[in-house]
Amino acid sequence: DGKHEAMEKLNNEIEQDLEVIGATAIEDKLQDNVPDVIEQMKNAGIKVWVLTGDKIETARTIGFSCCLLTKEMNIIEVLHKDATEIGRILSEYESDITIQQRVSKDNQYALVVSGDALIPIMEIPELSLRFNKVAQACSSVLCCRVSPKQKQEIVRLVKKCVPYARTLAIGDGANDVNMITEAHVGCGIKGVEEIG
Repeated sequence: DGKHEAMEKLNNEIEQDLEVIGATAIEDKLQDNVPDVIEQMKNAGIKVWVLTGDKIETARTIGFSCCLLTKEMNIIEVLHKDATEIGRILSEYESDITIQQRVSKDNQYALVVSGDALIPIMEIPELSLRFNKVAQACSSVLCCRVSPKQKQEIVRLVKKCVPYARTLAIGDGANDVNMITEAHVGCGIKGVEEIG
């Protein structure tokens, strides 16, 4: 935490009075048919969670492009690392989701949570249980900026709180190994990178 703040302070000192002379962008495209496959999984009653080290903006963009997030959804964001604020947000939505589910199945929720917020969530048992309750009521869950250890902890939490569920973890890198081995079923994928 201190290192991050020091680096940010240093960036702010150095990055002043600069003239932009160019910009570059990289697009990491989804594989073909990803939105269709995710839709089929959801229709089959499979709950899809995305656990990524990507920053929140990138994860949200991917969530919309593969239809895990839609503009019609109520998107709950838990991005703070303050336990009191996290508790307040979860309380606000616990009752709201329960009421909405009784009224209409069309009113869907999605949960976006940061790795920073997951630190107190995983450390405080009451927050863990409330987080899981809200997450289970949501159509989609995106966990962003999460470490390999946090990916494992999330799978472990779902296994503990939803004992009848069977977890499947799919990953394509060394940072996914802990998550893959924690799940009931783990799949490692070797990607095919296109050049050009």
